[in-house]
Amino acid sequence: MLARLLELNLPVPEPVGALAERVGAFRYQAAILVRRIPGAVAMLEHDLITDDLIWRQVGETIGRFHAEGLDHVDLNCDNILVSASGIYLIDFDRCKLRGDRRHSGMAGWQRRNLNRLKRSLEKRLDDLPEGALPLRWRTLLSGYEQSLAASKKG
Repeated sequence: MLARLLELNLPVPEPVGALAERVGAFRYQAAILVRRIPGAVAMLEHDLITDDLIWRQVGETIGRFHAEGLDHVDLNCDNILVSASGIYLIDFDRCKLRGDRRHSGMAGWQRRNLNRLKRSLEKRLDDLPEGALPLRWRTLLSGYEQSLAASKKG
């Protein structure tokens, strides 16, 4: 999955090595080694988490992945990394590439991804002042929609 996402020029960590081992008739265990992204931290650990720019960039990045058809079934705030070089998504276990989804409207899987992210943010950012998270969420969605609109043109 990571190799394909890199081919699509999406911001993911570069895979360095992998190991898969069969465990029983229908199961396997796997591990992957990825190149570290210099200075990357989880979204909520970033010093500028209250800055609208970070929220907009996160939305734009998710929009780029969705435009390419990535259904990130575990999209949560811990799987979004922020570094000086940009926003990255990680943890693609059980994720699917659904093909190019540059159509009008939001597909159900895209909505589910965003709802999962929103729930994780609500759970982890419960100490924000009243009304702060809805404002940040609107900024994220604005970046998301702008990214999808740009992908339809390109």
